[in-house]
Amino acid sequence: MSYGTVRGNRSTKSDDAVTRVQADVDTTKAVMTKNLQKIAERENRLINLQGQTSDIETEANNFTATTRKIKRQQQRRSRMMCVAVSTAVLFTFVLIAAIVIYFVL
Repeated sequence: MSYGTVRGNRSTKSDDAVTRVQADVDTTKAVMTKNLQKIAERENRLINLQGQTSDIETEANNFTATTRKIKRQQQRRSRMMCVAVSTAVLFTFVLIAAIVIYFVL
C-alpha cells in the first residue's frame, strides 16, 4: 500500500507538471496568435502606405509636368510682350522721326 501512496503522489506531481506545461503552451500560443494578428495588420498598413506613396508620386510627377508647361507659357507670354513693347517703341520712334523729317524738310 505504501507503493500506491508514492505512485499517487508522483501521479499528482506529474499531473501538476503537465498542467503547468499546458498552461505555458496555451500562453505561448495566445502570444503567438496575437503577434500573427499584429503582423497581418502591419502588412495591411504597409500595403496601404505603398498605395498612398504611389499616388503621391503620380501627383508629384503631374505637378512637375504642369509647372513646366506653365513656365513655358509664361516665358512665351513674356517674350511676346517684350516683342510687342519693342515693336511699339520702334514704331513710335519711326513715327516721331517721320513727323520731324516731314516738318523740318
